[in-house]
Amino acid sequence: MVIRIAPAEAAPPLGARRSLVDPFFARLRRRALTVTGAHVALCIVTAALPGLLLVALVIDLFRPIGRRTFASVRLVLMLESYLFTEVFGLCALAWCWLTTLGARRRRETLTFAIQRLYTGLHFACVRRLFALRFVLEDEDLALLPTFFRAASPGHRLDPG
Repeated sequence: MVIRIAPAEAAPPLGARRSLVDPFFARLRRRALTVTGAHVALCIVTAALPGLLLVALVIDLFRPIGRRTFASVRLVLMLESYLFTEVFGLCALAWCWLTTLGARRRRETLTFAIQRLYTGLHFACVRRLFALRFVLEDEDLALLPTFFRAASPGHRLDPG
């Protein structure tokens, strides 16, 4: 499977301020729920991983296409790798926040590096687990951030 990569839209300026509509305690509550949820989900999936893999393997062995591709097993492994990378990214951002208190510019620079590492880890997991190959259409754009379009039937039918 080949997925074409197209150039991304321009990102907002580095110094753009967050809206004042989002109060501090609402942000704190939202982060407490999502960060805790990611950690709990990782613990649950990691604890259940042997059982999930066994069920996925049985499902794949009973499906004719599953014996050849092991799609269910790869999906379970993708769930684990996604949650692990998510928690890793959250921990790295927490470390960044703690080590850059009072240095807003340094925090923005370090956050950007962590985000690149985080998305690179997700991308590497997807590529490895699903044996995907990516082709860059315009090599002059190799240094620009890129997004890729899924090669699903819906996207192939879409004229845009």
